[in-house]
Amino acid sequence: MSSLGNDSDESDNNEEELNPFAAFAYRGATSTTTTTNIKKNEDKNTKIKQNISQIQHNTNLNSNTTATASIFNTNSTNNHINNNNVKNSFQLKKKRPTIEYENNNYTNLNKKKKVKYDNDNNNNNSISPTNFKLFLEQLEDIAEYRERKNGNASVDNFRKYLDEKASNNDTSVDSLFHGVIAAMLSTQCLDKVALAAAKVFEKKFQTIKSCHLASIEDIEDTIKTVNFKNNKSKFTKGIAKILLEDFNSQVPSDYKSLLKLPGVGPKIAHLIRSVLFHIDNTGVVVDSNVYRVTKRIGWGTKEMGPNELSKQLGKWWPKGQWAKSTQNIVGFGQLVCTTKKPKCTICPLKHTCNFSLNKRYGGRY
Repeated sequence: MSSLGNDSDESDNNEEELNPFAAFAYRGATSTTTTTNIKKNEDKNTKIKQNISQIQHNTNLNSNTTATASIFNTNSTNNHINNNNVKNSFQLKKKRPTIEYENNNYTNLNKKKKVKYDNDNNNNNSISPTNFKLFLEQLEDIAEYRERKNGNASVDNFRKYLDEKASNNDTSVDSLFHGVIAAMLSTQCLDKVALAAAKVFEKKFQTIKSCHLASIEDIEDTIKTVNFKNNKSKFTKGIAKILLEDFNSQVPSDYKSLLKLPGVGPKIAHLIRSVLFHIDNTGVVVDSNVYRVTKRIGWGTKEMGPNELSKQLGKWWPKGQWAKSTQNIVGFGQLVCTTKKPKCTICPLKHTCNFSLNKRYGGRY
């Protein structure tokens, strides 16, 4: 009987060696194991308390002082801190959520909300300068394509008209006035429609004074083909009045002065300065075509507005060529990168454009 008992003990020992959990399966957790778990929990809690103490020490907490801190979560029900000052447990994060300290108590301000990180360097409204080399190559490819297709886009004819009105020794004040009116009429309107209306306007109102003396109804009837003709007729008369009364019939070249003219915003002001006065360093003109094409290519982020995109493009577009580059992008948008059905198959950027790559392969580029 004794020998049979010894064999049974040896068999149990072998099973325990093969199965490391055998001790728990047959006899339950030992007191030593329970003590070890408690000690581990206490060590983790102590570590959390030390981190909190270190944060408070480093920030020199005062009453109603805000700070940022990293809070570690133990991911266990036994790992909560038995401290009345601690109201929440937080998951381990590489970035630090905003914490507000009040009377040496800290409270998570972002409960059930998206945490905003004050050390987040991933600005959605910025493009890495390392991409500018590729962007310049893409800009050159568009310029080469436009040289082969020069004159085919409506923006080319509109730009030619503005160049004829541009400031030079033989240009009269009235000629510059007609250039300003043409630029204003082009807002939220097709270039070919605005150009046709500008030519009719110039023929009927040859001077600033004649426009100033005309009625709004008469001006509206002249430019009736453009969008928002009611407002633009008032803008036209207002421009003539301000030029006569405030600028001595002279079209100003100063950016801030141009913004005083009715219907002239930042985009039109940049257009007037770059084309009519050849001041090509004040800002990139971002119209609907530039806005659409540049974002499809990847030159701007989805969150960027027109003004932000203008500043972004100005960081890497060659100085002195902003007006020409804008004309190329607008023409490219009218001929190839159209609004509804972009012609990606003939696009010179089809192998590098984000929109084309997403269209062919899916995913995000």
